[in-house]
Amino acid sequence: MTDDIGSAAPASSGGSADESILQRTLALFADVVGHACRALDGLDATDCFIMTSIWCANIRSLHTNMPQLHEISFELSKTPDELKAPVNRNSVSRFLDIPPETVRRHCDVLMARGVLVDKYGGLICSGLNRAFRGGLDPVGSVCADALARMYGRLRDDGIALPNAVWTSPGTSPASARHMWVRAVARLTADFLLLFLSQVLRDWRLGVGSSLVLLFVAATDEKATAIRDIANGLGMSIETVRRRVLDLRTRGLLEGDQWEATISSKIAARLFHPALQRQNAKFAHRLFSTLENLARYQIETASLSGKSK
Repeated sequence: MTDDIGSAAPASSGGSADESILQRTLALFADVVGHACRALDGLDATDCFIMTSIWCANIRSLHTNMPQLHEISFELSKTPDELKAPVNRNSVSRFLDIPPETVRRHCDVLMARGVLVDKYGGLICSGLNRAFRGGLDPVGSVCADALARMYGRLRDDGIALPNAVWTSPGTSPASARHMWVRAVARLTADFLLLFLSQVLRDWRLGVGSSLVLLFVAATDEKATAIRDIANGLGMSIETVRRRVLDLRTRGLLEGDQWEATISSKIAARLFHPALQRQNAKFAHRLFSTLENLARYQIETASLSGKSK
């Protein structure tokens, strides 16, 4: 059984590069998480993060093994449950800083929907398609496109990253898009969940309020309209307004009933060097894994062609 749903990575060197990566991560988070929340079918943001954190933890051990990662991304239509590491509810509670009883209630809902199963002594996410209107593929496509934009902008910022072989792998056009969307979605979701976990455990605000703060922090505008936050996260205007009022009372947001901007207090915490370093480490690991997977796929396709 998996005891720890996420593990800390060693810190990288600090500096403006790490700050740039964090800014681009915020934009990626807003794009991907916003779309995922809007696409949920009768579920809420807490459901979304619980099920995706379990999904990521189930297969995280496979990310370091290129043959296995290639197999579940390119050769199998669905990852067999026996390859997944089961996750206990207490691990989810610690990872997302959500009370155990709240995790239990949400897991009961997700199991009733067929998204999660209790198997092998823990939770397995085997029905993520059932959580979204239209299934997982459209969300995965948004995820892959957003990550490609983040990669391009980081390169424009002068950040040293591996060559983007993964954005145009040498596979047949008919199958390449779907398979790479699957691989990129898995790895990007893991990266974003590790980032969110750090924020949730540091801020101790809960999922909904943290989402509002991150969405406001990600915007390029000086202030973000309440209506834009609601539309971006799939929340009602009244819900956003209540959360913004609470966050203003805590001194974490500034503004009025129509718009919000992050305060200097939360900006200092969000852009703290330790968080920047940790996030940069996860980002470099993400792009390195994708590069290694792309090269493995090209080599595999080449060997397959020679054997025919």
